[in-house]
Amino acid sequence: MEEVDASRVVELEKRSKKSLPHVVIPSLVGAVTGMIAQLLIDSEHLPSPWRLDGYLDSIWNMHAALFCVAVTGSLAMLVFWQYKGKQFSLTEFIMGGLSMIVFASLISSMRGCGAFLLLLLWFFSSASWGRYELPPFRLGVWWGMGLVVGALSGVLAMDLRT
Repeated sequence: MEEVDASRVVELEKRSKKSLPHVVIPSLVGAVTGMIAQLLIDSEHLPSPWRLDGYLDSIWNMHAALFCVAVTGSLAMLVFWQYKGKQFSLTEFIMGGLSMIVFASLISSMRGCGAFLLLLLWFFSSASWGRYELPPFRLGVWWGMGLVVGALSGVLAMDLRT
């Protein structure tokens, strides 16, 4: 009985080590992209298209970061797919990530709680999905959540500095 439990623990340790890039890479790419997007907004290279002092203008920072992370995130996903040796479908992988980014742009429009809900979803998926061998679409959704949380964290970090 103990041999079965020990082999299960060893298997879960291996899977958790394999899942580390799926947590670290998207969150770092998202954070750097969010910081750059906030710098572009502050320097007025990326001005808000909305009326000043309106609700949409107040969430422009988040949406600009999500638009920027859609580009850099897709490139990061492409590089990861190339690095992994094309072991899975690129289209499904990127569509999973982009669908999460679109979902995040809709849910981040909620007053105050959308970003926190996304953060909770990402923590839950990072804690539980690392135990499984995921299909490309769900792996893309996981990457998309990491990109989104990283981007929103990067925007928040740069916005709090002022």
